[in-house]
Amino acid sequence: MGGPGEDSGRGIVPLDESLRHGRPVQRRDRWGDQWVRLGMPMGESIGVVRGTERSMAGWVGNIEEATLANSTFRTALFTGSQVQLTVMRIASGEEIGMEMHDDRDQFIRLEQGRARVTFGPSRDEVAETHDVEDDWAVIIPAGTWHNVINTGEDDLKLYSLYSPPEHPDSTVHQTKADADAAHAAEDG
Repeated sequence: MGGPGEDSGRGIVPLDESLRHGRPVQRRDRWGDQWVRLGMPMGESIGVVRGTERSMAGWVGNIEEATLANSTFRTALFTGSQVQLTVMRIASGEEIGMEMHDDRDQFIRLEQGRARVTFGPSRDEVAETHDVEDDWAVIIPAGTWHNVINTGEDDLKLYSLYSPPEHPDSTVHQTKADADAAHAAEDG
């Protein structure tokens, strides 16, 4: 297999400097020697996909860039045994919908936009309302009903960490309708 800067027939893609990754390195893992960029997607040749890189050991990437570049309602960038990283785009006036995770905590960070975050003891009762914007973070403890509503004129862009994971590995929901349909199918 070719080394750094050599085209091994797999189409080496120049690295976007804004991702701040180093040069390709040789890594030995259970599949043998291969040239990789730190944080590249599993099973892929040397290259970068808009800051959403996944390595064999975890995920390494520019989370702000990955979040801002996301055009889907929800995409799982990484799913481990105890944590999951997702990025979301919520259109103006759209919301995640009142939900509760019995057995998992959630961390949300807004990269772009304005939102109203609500917390409550039940689906029908809102006990707290918080208006948040770019650079704000929210922690939602397990068992807390919550919603995130885009109150801005532009898309709301955020990333979320679930512990343990909430969605199947490699989940991509193009729209909220797709997410709702997937949840309905899971619930049977």
